[in-house]
Amino acid sequence: MPNTTFTYPYEGYCMDIISELAMAMNFTINMTGGSPDNEWGVDNGNGTWSGLIGMLQREEVDLVAGPLTTIIAREKVMDFTFPFYHDFLSVLIKKPDPSLTKWRTMIDPFRWEVLLCIGISLVGASVILFLLEKWNPFYQREPYLNRYAGTHIFQDAFWYMFGAMLTQGGEHLPDSQAGRTMISTWWLFSIIMAATYSGNLIAFLTVTKDTAPFETLDQLIDNGDYTWGLLGGSNNQMEFENSKIPVFQKAWKGILETADPDALSLDHEVHLAKVNVGDYGYISDRGGLQKRVLTDCDLYLLPEKISPINYALALQNGSAYTEIFSKEMMAIYESGLLQIWQRQWWKQKKFCRGPLQTEAKPIDLVDVQSSFYLIGVGLFLAAIALVIERCMLRFCKCRTSSSRRENVVQKPKELQNGHAHKPVENGIHNGIQNGHVRSEIYSSVRKQNGHTPFEEIEIVSNGHMVPDVNGNGVIDSVFDYDTEYVRTSL
Repeated sequence: MPNTTFTYPYEGYCMDIISELAMAMNFTINMTGGSPDNEWGVDNGNGTWSGLIGMLQREEVDLVAGPLTTIIAREKVMDFTFPFYHDFLSVLIKKPDPSLTKWRTMIDPFRWEVLLCIGISLVGASVILFLLEKWNPFYQREPYLNRYAGTHIFQDAFWYMFGAMLTQGGEHLPDSQAGRTMISTWWLFSIIMAATYSGNLIAFLTVTKDTAPFETLDQLIDNGDYTWGLLGGSNNQMEFENSKIPVFQKAWKGILETADPDALSLDHEVHLAKVNVGDYGYISDRGGLQKRVLTDCDLYLLPEKISPINYALALQNGSAYTEIFSKEMMAIYESGLLQIWQRQWWKQKKFCRGPLQTEAKPIDLVDVQSSFYLIGVGLFLAAIALVIERCMLRFCKCRTSSSRRENVVQKPKELQNGHAHKPVENGIHNGIQNGHVRSEIYSSVRKQNGHTPFEEIEIVSNGHMVPDVNGNGVIDSVFDYDTEYVRTSL
């Protein structure tokens, strides 16, 4: 390359442009490196600028060859040539680990709106079936009277409808035409839902689908789990700091609230390292970020194009070479060299590590972990149901025992020798003696064919059964409250 000298071995898109300009315009290149403060250039607030723009303002360099964004504030202290690149701001994040969401594989085939509608339909259909069976005149005749189980009981109706949704059905099938019509439509609905769910579940288990947690900068800010940053000392910092756009204001406020010193780091690699750690979004030019995505398959570039930006070469303010450089840049643009260099440095084909041929993916334990969680949920609900049933049974037994004591043990009408006695009625004498309930049964005992007949008597007591047959045919017994009847030989 004639008439050019290099003090540093630089290469890249901008170096291709400046080398072409040097060859076409016959000037020598003397590279001085970057600015002492490693900044692109921001307004210091007192009329001076930092970074490369400050070097131009102080006339320390003649030209800046780099991706400098063209903005009105900078044009007050420097001149821009014809833009050589058009780009947008975007956000780079790391793809979330798909294993973190595998616990919900069982519910992922349907969106939450579909699951909610299915749950409401199940409860509503169970109630309708219960009412159709409960008040149907079809069952007001034999042999359907006094049915102890069936869909006329809500519990049985619900479990039948739930079993039908799992394409299994239930034990109790309605006999009325209204109930069977309802069941038929529910079965059609259940078959469609089951087939759709099964097909999607297979796809979720066999195909790994990387889904971004958000698609826009506004969603990133509202996510709550992510922090974000941008390149300090650049136009991006100035744009977000002074912008009147609500989203940009929220983003800048979030950067200040995080108090992260690296959120405005001057080093591009620091931001990329934070992105690789995870839960961090890096706001920068889309072209540079896309180049990194092409070489790292764990990174994801949000599809939103936030703000348009133009890159151009910069010269000293009022330079006589500004128009000459602009015309030459237009000639390079029209020749198609810019597009050729872009394809050279931004390769569009993405290649990720992995097998070149399609292989069958084995199902890992992490893929089906939700099934085991489902078993745990079922055991927990079953334990709760067991506790509730035992409590209800104990409550019912207490009520039954209290009712029997009230019916059998009555207030004594006579007191004799400190004991309560009730007159004999129908050959039965009930009283309280020595703290026990005493039942006396007077009956005649007749033996038939050498056997003693049995009589069924009601027992109510709080002790143990101690039968005592005396010569008068009286049986004195102390019984358990929980025993209802006993057959006793007389």
